[in-house]
Amino acid sequence: MRTLTNDTDFYVGVDGMVYSNGYEECEPGHFYGPAVRRSWLIHYITEGKGTFCCQGKCWKLTKGDLFFCRPGVEIEYHADQDDPWAYGWIGLQGTRMPEYFARTSLMETPVAHYDQDDQLALLFVKVQEAYKCPPEIRDLRLNSLLYSLLEFLVQTFPTAKASQVSNEKRIVAEFVNYISTHINHSIVIANMCKELGVSRSYGSRLFSTYQGISLRDFIWQSKESEAKRMLETTDLSIQIIAYSLGYEDPLYFSRLFRQKTGLSCTQWRQGQRLHSHEASNQKFSG
Repeated sequence: MRTLTNDTDFYVGVDGMVYSNGYEECEPGHFYGPAVRRSWLIHYITEGKGTFCCQGKCWKLTKGDLFFCRPGVEIEYHADQDDPWAYGWIGLQGTRMPEYFARTSLMETPVAHYDQDDQLALLFVKVQEAYKCPPEIRDLRLNSLLYSLLEFLVQTFPTAKASQVSNEKRIVAEFVNYISTHINHSIVIANMCKELGVSRSYGSRLFSTYQGISLRDFIWQSKESEAKRMLETTDLSIQIIAYSLGYEDPLYFSRLFRQKTGLSCTQWRQGQRLHSHEASNQKFSG
């Protein structure tokens, strides 16, 4: 067993710091607890099996699993008799640790699994190597690794709420992209929602929540913006512009444009061109 401890004694007054770390290849049946810890501890299993218990609930764990101990919470863990585990651990302290870990799912469920690559294992190795640094930079290296570890945990094991928000934002982004790429077609909200795999009521409510505008109004605003661009920069007829934006009835499009902007398509085109002409004259007369 190898244990390294940061001798800094002012951890109570800092945001966060690596308090201790180590690596242990356990003997069969080796156990700790039941007990409580004074620091935040993350164990990452590199080999073998064992059991971790927290607040009356137990998990059978193996290579690639990690388990999380919170200060003041009763825990117990022991190595398997036939295939005892080996694990690295990192102990953390600081006033902002509760806030940081609240951004992860570890506060909800104190076990997780990671075997996608060596990223997490390398963080543990780098923390051990940091203790070999000269004293004048050791704390800086450890602080750097602390926040790298916290960033990894928050991104890899987000809270259920964070995962939900991320998924909701993805759906809203898909709506925006769909509308943008279908601007030249008739967009039926029910059909769009079906293609994106959400119900119309849920999709509409979600979009309004994040965008502050209804799907119907956003669709019109997108089409209106494109119509204005075409009116200003081309000599295309109102009929062609309407067809180009997915409106089979040019008269309906014209009435809608007037209703939304207060001007007919022709009036808006003339107004923009008059404004451009006046601006050009001022430029050359100045």
